[in-house]
Amino acid sequence: NIMFFSESKIFYDDNKDPTYQKTKVALTVAHKLAHQWFGNLVTPSWWSHLWLSKGLASFFQTYIINKVIEFYYI
Repeated sequence: NIMFFSESKIFYDDNKDPTYQKTKVALTVAHKLAHQWFGNLVTPSWWSHLWLSKGLASFFQTYIINKVIEFYYI
């Protein structure tokens, strides 16, 4: 599958941007990847259960970042 991002969401400048911007970029990409990986497995049958797929994406974005980037503990 393909993911589309606006440039302002995924690019940062190490010399100019604060460290938090790098974290935001990593979280955005990880969140979208989590939706891609688990989206079809946990797609709710009702809109009122949408929190489940959002919750899993939020959990796994943090899990992925903590595993991939060692010095970030979110």
